Amino acid sequence: MASDLTDTFSPSFEIFDKENFPSWNVLDIASQDDLIYITPDYQFLGQGIIKSFDLTLSNDDSKRQFMESLKNFEFNSNTTNADLRQFIVKPDAISFLPLNYDISTPSMGYLPQRLIYLQNNGKGWQLTFGKEITSFGQLISESTDNRLKNPDGFELTSTIDHEVFKDNVAEIVNEIKNGSVAKVVLARRVEITANRPFCKITSLKRLKVLYPTCTIFSMDGFIGASPELLLQKFDNQINLKPLAGTIASSGNQESDNFAIDELMASVKNRNEHSLVVEWLKEKLTALCTKLDVSSVPDILTLRNVIHLATPMLGELKDADDTLLDIAAVIHPTPAVGGVPDNAFRSYQLKYELCNRERYAGPIGWINSSGDGEFYLGIRSAQILESSAIIWAGVGIVENSNPEAELTETQLKFQAMLSCLVRP
Repeated sequence: MASDLTDTFSPSFEIFDKENFPSWNVLDIASQDDLIYITPDYQFLGQGIIKSFDLTLSNDDSKRQFMESLKNFEFNSNTTNADLRQFIVKPDAISFLPLNYDISTPSMGYLPQRLIYLQNNGKGWQLTFGKEITSFGQLISESTDNRLKNPDGFELTSTIDHEVFKDNVAEIVNEIKNGSVAKVVLARRVEITANRPFCKITSLKRLKVLYPTCTIFSMDGFIGASPELLLQKFDNQINLKPLAGTIASSGNQESDNFAIDELMASVKNRNEHSLVVEWLKEKLTALCTKLDVSSVPDILTLRNVIHLATPMLGELKDADDTLLDIAAVIHPTPAVGGVPDNAFRSYQLKYELCNRERYAGPIGWINSSGDGEFYLGIRSAQILESSAIIWAGVGIVENSNPEAELTETQLKFQAMLSCLVRP
């Protein structure tokens, strides 16, 4: 990922409609190293880096310095409010943030020189900083299909043997029964070595087709399709949708209906999910004047797994709290960490053997006002040319079964294997 291009800029801005362009998919015009963030409602494409920022999420001074730096690029459009109200995300300087799982370690944020925003209702805008560049229409007309071919030869290496992983799960279950910890999310890591470099754009297109309800991302070689909203903030409103509790999906509606009934009736999965929701309620109550939490989990069905999910909607006591401030309080949630706070960390360090880096960290964007969105960097891969690292985690609670937890990791690995390890 490139560093700063320049510290001076003169922003330019344009609004456009889908009907005037042959493509409304940022992946059709993206290059391998572009910043990409695609939700079911809107798409971002960032090209070039006008500014890069240091950020340690757990450090208050670092967060303050980050926001002060980003505010230097604040954009105030002359466009009327009526024109801007049509957009979910208003035009502004937006930094993309692929943050580490361990928020006490330094991460980077990236402000793109060109930022393209497309809503799925056919409305879009482009904001550019620095030198004059082509309009969105010119970019579409000039784009060419110069994609690389994905590799067709692979070697997969698991950091931890299957039997060792099951033994680790059993040991953690014993620790839980002894009262040392209530829940630990334990992850497995697989390294992929290919016969030629991966094409990130090709992989992202596959993910978008296979997982249309997930958020697709690519930032600094970190790509994925996350189903889990960690935090969304606009003004004083926050939204979360934690996931915990999983069962396999066959893709057959009748079979999946039985699977959903089994998932909802599962003591293990409901307990695992409840630990996450109750923990978040406690954290958010201190930040919110109002917090609405569904009493019964929703069902989120993906291509090969089904999750329990609970929507959470809050009104902040202090509207000046930024996305970063709130994320620093709630990350890692027990959906990727454990319960109680800090007790689970020693087990992750002992049994995972490797630094998670960006896996299960917050990934998303923030604007100069402190609004933005983070998903969790799960169902993800860190790619470096012809190598990739993928992870899959499971929540261990008192009645976890080691064989079932191993199987669940295999299911979750399929999201990235389906787009990477394929001729």
